[in-house]
Amino acid sequence: MTSRVLRTSRLACALAALGASLSVQAQTGYVQPGHIYCLGESDYPVYPAADDISARNPFSNGCIRDLQNGRAAVLLPSAIENIDRVPRDNSLRRHAWGFLDQNGRVAIEPIFEEVGDFRHGLAAVRWQGKWGYIDRNGRMAVRPRYDAAQDFVEVGLAAVTLDGKPMLIDRQGNPAGEPFDEVVRAVRLFDGVPARATVQYKEEYRSTSGERRFGGNGVIITRPLGDKGLYIATNGQAKYGVVDKDWNWVVDPVFDDISLLDDGNLASGYGPDGSVLMTPDGKLIGADQQYESILPVGKAFYSAQLPQRGGFAVMDRSGNIVATLTNEEGQTSQRHAETIVYRSGDNLMALVPGHAAPVTLGAGLSAGDELEGYVLFVDESSRAAGLLTPTG
Repeated sequence: MTSRVLRTSRLACALAALGASLSVQAQTGYVQPGHIYCLGESDYPVYPAADDISARNPFSNGCIRDLQNGRAAVLLPSAIENIDRVPRDNSLRRHAWGFLDQNGRVAIEPIFEEVGDFRHGLAAVRWQGKWGYIDRNGRMAVRPRYDAAQDFVEVGLAAVTLDGKPMLIDRQGNPAGEPFDEVVRAVRLFDGVPARATVQYKEEYRSTSGERRFGGNGVIITRPLGDKGLYIATNGQAKYGVVDKDWNWVVDPVFDDISLLDDGNLASGYGPDGSVLMTPDGKLIGADQQYESILPVGKAFYSAQLPQRGGFAVMDRSGNIVATLTNEEGQTSQRHAETIVYRSGDNLMALVPGHAAPVTLGAGLSAGDELEGYVLFVDESSRAAGLLTPTG
């Protein structure tokens, strides 16, 4: 038996296995090859008519599509593979897309990785990773060179993507019209005279100097972080991180949220390892501490709650820990201007901006009045005992 007869036999068997009916439910979009059982979900009425037999099946055959311009796309054993190398299982490996005519015969051999349906005499096909167009005889009308390709419309134009940029071409593959501005992300054409088009634009960001930068590629900028060219961004999947001016991730997008603190030089983020502080250069503070939360205390300090309510770590504006307070110390502490006062044992302590450690004020004291950053302390008899300046 010749290889041609073998191939014809295999194609016939494949068609029989597909249940090749040209009245099969139409597919939306281009079907990706390789579905194990050639089944795809189709539009299915919740309450189909009693005599509508086809409506009772919520699935459609994803390996064969409706007739369009006298051709129906079909997935079969590849015509460029040795028939003996085509697996006989349900994997659909070494299969390719071709087209049947209205009589169910193979009109265009299955050699393509993906195909669209015929529209106005041409069909988009993917060959060796690039998209082009063929005519109804299977001849290449527009050579494969595009990253993506849509159907031709009534006015003889199609929208394609070349080197990541959308463009319009005519039936010979020549560019049509002026190039789209770089802010255009995607274009889609629809039938009609004149044709209707929809245009999708990229997110655009402009600096004070007029530099243009575009979102996309999984990066959506939300706000700047500090003044060193970093930005808080999401990855389009509700996870936050930090990117540099070239849209590269400096802090991976693993956080549920990132919020700016005070004047925007620091941010707090909550992720899988708890709460952290982020500096303007992308450094993470507290990444290995499992802090439950980090909140600003005035303009000079941050309070980080320790795991399992084990107290509080107090950090300065640079993220350095200046004191660790117990739950009781933290809950009874008070802020006077930018100074934090708390009692530790018998002594009254103060956290003063600019000091790397607590200042011991002494026993039997309590804070009295505060004016412009100066804090008056009194003894147990309510007599003035000392004045703490803003610098400690």
